[in-house]
Amino acid sequence: MRPKTTDQSRAGLSICRAMASGHSFWVYSLVYRALEEIEMNVSSSISPPRNIVLLGYGGLLPFVGLALLVLTSREYRPFCAVALVNYGAVILSFIGALHWGFAMSVQSMSAQLRRDRFIWSVIPALIAWLSTLLPVPLGCSLLIVGFVVHFWQDRQLVRVVSLPAWYLPMRLRLTTVACVCLLVGAIAVAIHS
Repeated sequence: MRPKTTDQSRAGLSICRAMASGHSFWVYSLVYRALEEIEMNVSSSISPPRNIVLLGYGGLLPFVGLALLVLTSREYRPFCAVALVNYGAVILSFIGALHWGFAMSVQSMSAQLRRDRFIWSVIPALIAWLSTLLPVPLGCSLLIVGFVVHFWQDRQLVRVVSLPAWYLPMRLRLTTVACVCLLVGAIAVAIHS
């Protein structure tokens, strides 16, 4: 039995379906499938604790602010672009560490899954570090790949381990905004260089 959907979740699915039906980038298809799975498995009334919402969405402010500055500030564009990559690298490293924490604390995890989570948890940090060594457009692009692959890892983990129902929907929203900001930064720097 499917949980009751809200107008907002239906609208989000409609947007993603429209994007996935055309000649859009493959990420839209991943986002659509993730939203559909979330809609089928998670009640829309479940939300994270207030402090987690504030910290999670507050962490998007540097992404949004720096992306806007890269777009609008000629004088500070190079500095803001590097700051955007560096902030993205820090956040990708942070979310990779979540899997280390899950491997240490989730009791129901099999030994192999635990080992795989420990291994995966360091890969985002390596991707992040490499992104800081590349020119900004390539660094932003590598971070986008890292965020998308990490979200895919989260989806795989949620299928076999019980995590809070709000975790995956929130991670999807945070990942989407971070990736859009990194894409804006990459395009702006590529156009203006």
